[in-house]
Amino acid sequence: MSTAISLPFSFDETGSIATTANTAKIWEDRVIITVMTGLGSRVMRPTFGSDVNKVAWENINDALTLIKQSISVAFSRWLTALELLEVNGYIDPVDGYLVAQVKYNLKAENINTILNIKTAILSRSGDVLLEVASNG
Repeated sequence: MSTAISLPFSFDETGSIATTANTAKIWEDRVIITVMTGLGSRVMRPTFGSDVNKVAWENINDALTLIKQSISVAFSRWLTALELLEVNGYIDPVDGYLVAQVKYNLKAENINTILNIKTAILSRSGDVLLEVASNG
């Protein structure tokens, strides 16, 4: 069993960096990091991430199409231990967030997960209308 830094980054009761051995949580964090990192953001890995951050400038139909395509590419390139089952996008009727719902399976352990990743929506002037957040 492996361990990873627990996200969001925090310290445990001893003052050490908090870690987790929960395999499902580790992979959930990896998916969120991959999907929410913009292409070109990492100097030594410019192809790491996805274009999900660019959908804030599109109309809703184009945004949903781009989310599906971008997440599919990110999974095939960076998350090969996972089987992407389905990607859906929708506007949350309660808070108005644009949500990418990602369904995937950890092949080695047959762990099926549905992850809802809430993205920011920006105005044309660049003002953040909604903050980036995620929940599983």
